Amino acid sequence: MTDAHPRQPEAAGAPPGPTAAGDALHSPTVPNPRPAADTEAGLTPGVTVVVRATEDPAELRRCVRSIAAQTIDRDSVELIAIADDEADLDVDAPVRVIRLHQRAGRFGFDLGAAAAGRRFVTFVDGRDTVSPDFLSVLLANATEHTVRATPEHDHAWPYSALIPTRLARSARYRRDVLAAEPARDLEALLFWAALLAEPGVTIRTCPAEAGAAYHRSDRPSIAPAPVTTIDQVEQLLELVAELERLATRTRPPVSQRLHELIDAVADRIGDHLRDRPADRPAVVAALDRRPIFHFPYQRLNRGVERGLVVAYAFPPYADTSGIVMAKRIRLRQQVADVVYNAMDRHRDRDQTTRRIAGPYLADEASIPTPTNFAGWRSMEKFALAGMERIREWTAAKGRYRWLYSRAHFAASHLLAALYKLSEPEVSWTAEFSDPLARGRLGEERGKPVVDGPVLTMLRDGLSRLDLPVPQSTNGFVWCEQIAYALADELVFTNENQLTYMLSYCPDPELAELARKKAVIAPHPTLPAEFYSMVEADYPLDDRVTNIGYFGVFYATRGLDNLLVAITRCDPRIRSKLRIHVFTNDPAPLRQRTTELGITNEVRTSPYLPYLEFLNVATRFDCLLVNDTATRDYLPVNPFLPSKWSDYQGCGAPVWGVVEDGSPLSRQPLQFRSPVGDVDAAVAVLTQLVRTKLEGV
Repeated sequence: MTDAHPRQPEAAGAPPGPTAAGDALHSPTVPNPRPAADTEAGLTPGVTVVVRATEDPAELRRCVRSIAAQTIDRDSVELIAIADDEADLDVDAPVRVIRLHQRAGRFGFDLGAAAAGRRFVTFVDGRDTVSPDFLSVLLANATEHTVRATPEHDHAWPYSALIPTRLARSARYRRDVLAAEPARDLEALLFWAALLAEPGVTIRTCPAEAGAAYHRSDRPSIAPAPVTTIDQVEQLLELVAELERLATRTRPPVSQRLHELIDAVADRIGDHLRDRPADRPAVVAALDRRPIFHFPYQRLNRGVERGLVVAYAFPPYADTSGIVMAKRIRLRQQVADVVYNAMDRHRDRDQTTRRIAGPYLADEASIPTPTNFAGWRSMEKFALAGMERIREWTAAKGRYRWLYSRAHFAASHLLAALYKLSEPEVSWTAEFSDPLARGRLGEERGKPVVDGPVLTMLRDGLSRLDLPVPQSTNGFVWCEQIAYALADELVFTNENQLTYMLSYCPDPELAELARKKAVIAPHPTLPAEFYSMVEADYPLDDRVTNIGYFGVFYATRGLDNLLVAITRCDPRIRSKLRIHVFTNDPAPLRQRTTELGITNEVRTSPYLPYLEFLNVATRFDCLLVNDTATRDYLPVNPFLPSKWSDYQGCGAPVWGVVEDGSPLSRQPLQFRSPVGDVDAAVAVLTQLVRTKLEGV
């Protein structure tokens, strides 16, 4: 058999033939009969059968014989074979050949669809055979808008199905990802998923009694090969990104097969990390560079030595405290099991936030106890249920070397203290995001402790260790003081917070013990990749100065001074201002802007998902962050807004409305004005507008 160049589809708008380097089309010495061309897409009536040649000539001949034995009129059939350069194509049938140079293992679905000249196309693996009525039954039931399948078709593969050629050509998948694992069944899965992701594609099965059958040979399922290099990890993650893209657009069983393959890839990369733990930073960096949001991290970290994190709030729940804890895990760069509260009734889910700590997560436990900020009974239920889950993990995997808990939600320290008492050798780090037992006005906050198993365990454990037992009946005081007494390290976000919290501790010796264990660690800032992981679809007019504010709006303080300042700006400055406020409840802000007559200058929106917030923050001319006003109530301002850590990484200038001596006032702000000083705010607004105008 000799090869010559074939014709390509000729109608205007028809998809081009193969263009990848190394792929070539060839036609046979015995051409297929061609009926008169159909007016649609340059296709002729009938079916194109695309066969992937095998390394075994006998297999291929058996396959082609089953196609040649079809009961359908032979003039209705076009046969195309896709083969590697070295494949033996000594078959007794008229066939057009597509040679795949240096692409061993690929099937070439896209190339076969592009080369097909008939209105319908079907794909047959050269290792398989079909029944004599296979084509006649499928073609008799065919329509231009439906995929027809044999009765045994499992809806997860393109084999045993008849596809309208125009639909087959519309399937878009990345061929380059096949370099990671060039198995032909992998390409089949990608092609089929891409086809079913197209709008309006449906599958209908032919009647069983009609006699159409596809006989699939026994062969291994898709499984990635072992990984030995970072380059191979990079290739596999490119594959995962494409599998996930298709999985989000398809339904079971196809999406299920895609996720099973993602699981298998994660297992292989996890095996590599267990053999070469020093490669973890490179693997994490590779994950960060790709749009992968549903990676099975627990499989990546299976069998790795790990610590324990207790965070009442944690991703995927959209909660600032949980996001900060996820950033702490990333900063620590050590694998951990995590226990957190199931917050479905109180927090939205934001799946994108799982990327923050995901590469360092092993097992996770979402504890379905009532979500409550201060109630002792709710905290007790969380602590007891959390301990039960931790015991299950330690029974299966052994004890933990280290323990980290974070309290914006006090229940985190309650559970951590119980585990520390049960395992005194574990190294416990307890973080305080803000003062627990004191509010913004210096008032004691919290609810009473209640006698029960948790209180009993805490009293008995502290007494056994000869540590002070809190005399207060306030649950938040207990959570502060048990951490002071039991933790090996105490994390505060700023020096003011440390000073203030220890100042109201009633036991001087306990306060001194806590001071010796204290470290100052501001909220972490994420790597630059996180600011472009998700593109925020939020419009900004570049002809004006855009200022972004993300946070709660209080009509009596903070942002309201800025709103009043807008009303006092020169009209020419005011016309060039747009303040974009993203807040939990936009209604009160809209009412206030209406009262002040500045609805044109202020845009209000609900909170954005976290990674969208990071992305849109990079696009503002300035970002606004304001201090909590404490001067009239507290000896020092102990609050450092968590938004500051996010703003630090976005590259936009930051304007701080600050209280003298506050932690925020000591940060490298590009613009600043005092809390409550409207005239100073007017000056900053004027400077921002003039700076942009001069720059333009």
